[in-house]
Amino acid sequence: MNRPCGPFDAATARSYYMTPPHVILNRHSFYPGASMIARLSFHSVTFLAALAVLALNLTHAGAGEPDLAAILRARGIQPLTPAQPALAFELAGLDGTKVALADFAGRWVLLTFWATWCGPCRSEMPSLQQFATKHTAEGFTVLAVATGSDVGQVRSFVSKLGLSFPVVLDEEDRVAALYRAHSIPMTYLVDPGGRLVGLARGARDWSHLDELVAELRVASPPSESAEGYAAQSTPQAPVELPASLAPPTAEAELLGSGVAEPGEPFEVKIRIHWAGTFEDYLLHAPEITLPAGVRLLGLSGATSSQTAAPVVTYTARLAADAPGDFTIDPIELRYTPQGESEPISSRLSGPAVKISAPTYLGMTRSQAFAAGGGGLLSLGVAGLGLRLARRRRHAERERREVAPDSSLDGILDQARAHRIAGDVVSCLELVCTLRRRLGLDIADAAEQRELDAFMERARYGGQPPTFQEVDRLLRQMEREVRTRQPHLDPEDGPGGSLVARTTAGG
Repeated sequence: MNRPCGPFDAATARSYYMTPPHVILNRHSFYPGASMIARLSFHSVTFLAALAVLALNLTHAGAGEPDLAAILRARGIQPLTPAQPALAFELAGLDGTKVALADFAGRWVLLTFWATWCGPCRSEMPSLQQFATKHTAEGFTVLAVATGSDVGQVRSFVSKLGLSFPVVLDEEDRVAALYRAHSIPMTYLVDPGGRLVGLARGARDWSHLDELVAELRVASPPSESAEGYAAQSTPQAPVELPASLAPPTAEAELLGSGVAEPGEPFEVKIRIHWAGTFEDYLLHAPEITLPAGVRLLGLSGATSSQTAAPVVTYTARLAADAPGDFTIDPIELRYTPQGESEPISSRLSGPAVKISAPTYLGMTRSQAFAAGGGGLLSLGVAGLGLRLARRRRHAERERREVAPDSSLDGILDQARAHRIAGDVVSCLELVCTLRRRLGLDIADAAEQRELDAFMERARYGGQPPTFQEVDRLLRQMEREVRTRQPHLDPEDGPGGSLVARTTAGG
């Protein structure tokens, strides 16, 4: 390093190395440019030190800022990123007073959609009351929107539980549609600025969230400002949710003409679909409220992936005991989202069916009896013949629908066609038919139990086996058919028994 000229003994050295740089350079100003070097060195050190302090302060500031998304995830609430403005609405409370979302500007709001018919909704209401009791004074509000419920039932329920937080009536489900609350309970977390920042699906215990409240108060303290609170546009577009959070939608329809006779089966089809994959939801069998005089004969399910979205279709086979007009309503559906422990529910308005008394040449049975004599006998015989013919046609149509080609090769071809179309359940049903025809359901009981489990999950859980597993079962059936070379004994006719052909050496 450069050293100053002149006497430089030990004492001078100690003094030199213990003296600040700018003092040394000023003292030995005979260096060319020494003052400039001193100034540059000093300012450089000062600048670097300032940068270090600034970086340290920023680091501490970042560490102190709460991560809202992480806070919500830790409590089982899905963060909505980016946050979006809440949609403005105004609904009537139980006393007729209008209540608007904007009335709670500057506060944290738990905006929950529920109904009196929804079991999970009813189960979480006491915990929401406990939350409101503990945290209302801290800037938090519970606002409950009752959807699709009878006003009298809502009043009775609120009175029975002693709910003190605001409850409003969405009798036409208009606000529920805006917030895409097709399945309930569904609770949005609205921050003091009127933004949707989190979403909770399904029932939960809200009574033990003291830490969440404390963290949210730090993240966004309640305020008195209401400027720009909640989005208002005409017409309003529904809330935009990620595909993984959008709940399933469903519709129900009556198959056929909508008219049947007493004792004659009719079918209602319930179709459920959503964006994403079959693994996103575990479906539960629908609960159908049947009117008096209507009974359930059976319930089956099928899955399909022919479209971009998963589809699960339930078919309810029903019959009525007497003539009349019946409405199969309501139909309650339940799904458990992946990663959640409690289901969410939705309710459908079911179709109407007309059950007509049997007629004989334009007359009811009682009218035919009143006609008397030979005419009655003739009408009875003719009507009986017509009815038997109709039943035969109905049975033949069902037989054709179930197995258009009853040969083993034909059944195998149908199974392959369903596999190609992505209809796994129909494919598995035909595999079961082949196994029964070949006697494999008894010979290999373990394999049959596994196949029955596949069928159960696919029908009622919306979780079909993989296509690789289906292909394995189809290849197995192909080998069995080729090995046994089955044929029908000619003496038994088209529906005869299965005979196994032996080899020449046998």
